[in-house]
This record gives sequence, structure tokens and C-alpha cells, in this order.
Amino acid sequence: MKRKLVRQGENTLTISLPSAWVNSFGLKPGDEVELNEENKNLVIGTKSDFKQKKSEIDISGLRRSLAFVYLSNCYIRGDEEIRVKYDSHELLDVINESANMMIGIAVVEQGKNYCILKDLSGTSDADFDALFRRILLLIGSMGETGLDALRKKDIASLKSIAKTDESINKFVNYCLRSLNLKGYRDFQKTMHYYTIIVLLEQLGDEYARLYKGIHAPVSKGALKLFEEFVAMSKKFSVLFHKYDKELATDIFNIRDRLREMTLEKMSNPCINDVILLYRIRKMTELMADILKLEIGFHI
Repeated sequence: MKRKLVRQGENTLTISLPSAWVNSFGLKPGDEVELNEENKNLVIGTKSDFKQKKSEIDISGLRRSLAFVYLSNCYIRGDEEIRVKYDSHELLDVINESANMMIGIAVVEQGKNYCILKDLSGTSDADFDALFRRILLLIGSMGETGLDALRKKDIASLKSIAKTDESINKFVNYCLRSLNLKGYRDFQKTMHYYTIIVLLEQLGDEYARLYKGIHAPVSKGALKLFEEFVAMSKKFSVLFHKYDKELATDIFNIRDRLREMTLEKMSNPCINDVILLYRIRKMTELMADILKLEIGFHI
């Protein structure tokens, strides 16, 4: 976009700021903006967050899962206040469950067939970094505790381990909300982190689906491949703390090996083996895709 310079006084030239940008951050006369010279470019920035908005949605008649999607999307995009209309006690339960899953959000008003959810805490950059690390730790824990249960043939415990995904989803939604409201502190990395976090959430979902789908012990061969996958996931987590090209190469080599071995062993008629092998294959590809984005930070 182009702007014409306007003379103001003896030695001053001014430009107008785009109204859409000003409105996005709720800027008004007297507010400060930051100017940074980058070679021939002059970059204008603000420390203000994106302007939060109030919204109104109607979840009447929706199935539970879809109602959760409506509510979580309002939260993720950064709405400060959400007025929710509903038409059943079951959907009221969904609203309360959703509020409990949204960090900083509480039901502040309830009337006839409506509730108002409000952000009472705000967000901070420190919260994002801490919760991003927490997401990585929880995903790593799902792999290690699940592997231990499979080794012990403790199938009943797998269903409890799958519930860890609920905490991952809670932290993921908060991080996505933070990125929508503030961006990452290095703004150019915002979309990278947004995509990485979305893929990490899918990785947690895959663990949960795996553990919910297994109803009997798996074979030693399938278990051995899962052990190799969990070892790969530990190396994957290390890269987010200290990037290393050799370790990244090693992860891709393991991915290639697991691609071949899972496909070979899927001919096994044991359904639980097939479930495990399919999820290993899918999670391996997800980790590789996430790693490709992480590599972008280091080149």
C-alpha cells in the first residue's frame, strides 16, 4: 500500500496510517507507535494487542461435538466476551465444560437460555512460552506412559492416558488465542508457531485415538516399532530446546525406516497390531512435518 507524504510545519513530513490496522489494535490519538529503520524501510509497530471483540453465537440444536467447535473457535480467535444462546440442559453442560477448558474464561452471567462467557485474565508472552513447553512435555509423556502400559499389557490404563489429550487441547487453545491477540514476540514467527501448535494438537489426538482403539495386547514386533517411535519422539522434543542438524537428520532417517517397517508389518491379521502400526505411521509423518517448520527457524 502507498501513502503520500504531507508537509506539516517547516521540517516535518507526515503520513496517514491505514484505518483497518488502527482499528485492529484499537489505537487512538495520543497513543504511541514504534518506528524502526531497516535499511530503506521504516517499520511502524505497536505494543498494543489486537482489539478484542464481543460476540454472540447460537448453539441451539447443535450436537455436543459441534457446539464445542463453535465455542472453542470464538475463544481461539480472541473474543473477550461471548454471549451464547442455547435450548437444552445438555448444551448448558457443554457451555460450562467449555469454560472449564478455556484458560482465563468464566461464566459471568446466566439467564433464560443464554450465558455470557468473559475473559477475566488476559494473556502474556511468558504464558505462551511456558505453555508451549508444557504441550511438548505432555505429548512426550503420552508416548512414554503408553509404551510402559503396553509393555506391561496393562490395556485398561491406556484409556486414562488418552485423557491427557484434554490438557493438551486446553493449552493449545490458549496458545493459539495468544498468537491471534498478540502474535509471537518475533512477529515473523507467528504463523510458524501457529502451524506447529495446530500439528502438535493433532499429534496428541493421534495418541488418544491409538490408546482408545487398542483393546488387547499387541505383538512383540509391533511393540518394538512403538519403542523406536517413542525414542524418536524424545529426540524430537530435544530439538525444540537445542536445535542440532545431525539430530534432525537422525529423526528423518528413523521416519524413513518406520515408514517401511510399519507398512511391511500391516499385513499381520492382528487388528490391535494394525491399529498401533497405523498410528505409529501417521504420528511419525506428523513429527516430520512439524520438524520441517522448526528447521525454518534455524536456516
